[in-house]
Amino acid sequence: MTNFRQDLMERVGCILKDMFLNDSLAITEDTQLADIPEWDSMLHVTLVMALEREFNVRLNAKEASQSVAIRPILDLLEAKSDGHQK
Repeated sequence: MTNFRQDLMERVGCILKDMFLNDSLAITEDTQLADIPEWDSMLHVTLVMALEREFNVRLNAKEASQSVAIRPILDLLEAKSDGHQK
């Protein structure tokens, strides 16, 4: 995992931990959002909005609906970074 992707992973993990108020939530690239028992459609909307705010990106409806696991979320954020590693 590159340093940039690792940074994305940590930031996404922090967003999820904040959303669930659970610092011990174990998130990996293989985590499916459906693996989180509390997950529902409202939390999905909240996650999309938090990702847009945190990473200063816009997700269209298709991208938002495909963001159902950590790996595709990281892939999408990497692509939207346009190669600009912050």
